[in-house]
Amino acid sequence: MSRFPMQTLALVGVTAALAAAANVAAAAPSSSAPTATAAASHTTVAAGRTAKHRKKHKQKEKQAAGPSLSVIGFGVNHLYVANGTTVSSSTMCDEIVDADGPIGPPQQVYLMAYVRATDISADTPTQIADSLPEGDEELDEPTLTPPTPWSKVFADGSFAFGGPPGDQKDIFHTLIVGSSAEEGANEGPSSEEFDGTYSYTTSVEIGQQTLTSTAKAIVACPQLR
Repeated sequence: MSRFPMQTLALVGVTAALAAAANVAAAAPSSSAPTATAAASHTTVAAGRTAKHRKKHKQKEKQAAGPSLSVIGFGVNHLYVANGTTVSSSTMCDEIVDADGPIGPPQQVYLMAYVRATDISADTPTQIADSLPEGDEELDEPTLTPPTPWSKVFADGSFAFGGPPGDQKDIFHTLIVGSSAEEGANEGPSSEEFDGTYSYTTSVEIGQQTLTSTAKAIVACPQLR
């Protein structure tokens, strides 16, 4: 065989080798793409699992919170008075006696207590104590009453008027006292008749746990009528 065909074959071999090397180099990035995609997918799945774990953990914490009890305020006739509030403005005092409606008799006066409570069963032993203004005196019941089932003391939601605004979820109310207005034509309660300090305490026993909450408010109305 002559040298020329040998050289030609050698050149062809080198060309084929270079082409094969180029093909390998070109294929390398393509082969790494599925690996990167798989890694990204794995990261997304892991993040999703972490988010689900955190959500379940928060749900467990919420479930483990247990029962709660808070006396949130008073229904002083037609006015809702939140815990810690002092009523002294003419606008708020005027709302107590429902100035937009008839003032004359018969007009019943209602004093309510409002609580926000969760996970308290109807038969939970419940005790109360209160201190209310009555003219120039205070109606004091500082000692907790004997235990009574929760459902006998509190009713769901708000009263027909004088209740807390907003969402009524987990809200309960109880009548502290109801009394008739003065007898006679065109007579009715004046806002200043509600003046004084209001205090209401509720205590419940749930297993070995005792929950107690107290709310206080002050009514100091000017002479409007």
